[in-house]
Parts: sequence; C-alpha cells; structure tokens
Amino acid sequence: MPSPLRHASSAKSAVQRAALVHDLVLPLSYVAAAFLVCLLVVTRNREHLWFSLTAFAVLAAVAAGQTRLRFAPAVAGVCWLFFDGFIVHHAGDLAWGQTDRLSLAILLSVAMASGGSAALVRALRRPRRGAAPDCFPVRETSATHENS
Repeated sequence: MPSPLRHASSAKSAVQRAALVHDLVLPLSYVAAAFLVCLLVVTRNREHLWFSLTAFAVLAAVAAGQTRLRFAPAVAGVCWLFFDGFIVHHAGDLAWGQTDRLSLAILLSVAMASGGSAALVRALRRPRRGAAPDCFPVRETSATHENS
C-alpha cells in the first residue's frame, strides 16, 4: 500500500511539471514558429498564404491550449510575427496591410478559442473547495429516516 507521503510528493511534482510546461510554452512557440518557417520555405509552400496561415493557426492553437489563457495573445503574436515577417513579406519586414490585419485576427481568435477552451476544461476538472468528493456517496442521517 503506498504511503500518503509518497502520494503527496508525486502530486506536488506533477503540479510543478504542469507549471513548468505552462511557463515554457512561449519560448517553445518561438522555436516551433522558426522551425515552421524553415519547413515552409524549404518545401516551397511559402507562396500559398492560406496553407501557411493554416499551419501557423494549428501551431497557435496547440501552443495556446497548453499554456495559461493570459499567454494566448502572446502566442498568437509570436506566430503572427513569424508568419508576417518571413512568409508574407519574405525578408523579415513587418507591415500593416489588409493581409496582415486579417492574419493577425485569425491567429488571435484561434489562440484565444483554444486557450479559453483548455482553461475551461482545466477549471471543470479542478476540485472545488469545500465540496464533497464525487467518489464518496452522501450518507443519509438518522434525522431524515425519522422524518419520512
């Protein structure tokens, strides 16, 4: 039978690992976006903007789903910077034209939707304070038997 102390330490390490993952998503999204730009340039899919935007939207959704909701706009911003600078304008230049605004809106909405749904799932899985655990049945008291 496992000791309660060992179970508490493993739960604490799981929480620390989850916090580490939440904190590392932004730097990892930088690396993933740079890798995605290289992949799109090498495979010559750079000229197909909708395909490239879809690839960056998937990256933004995956990264924003792994982090806290407040970091989702930053993840979308990182993806937009790489998409706009290296896919749309080819030389690392940023602009603010129609394509740039539309791609920013798409990436931001995808990241916020993914981050918001992931935050909702995490909030629903978290046990509430003061609530009885669902795994234990509620026992009826003798007072309810006497009144019936």
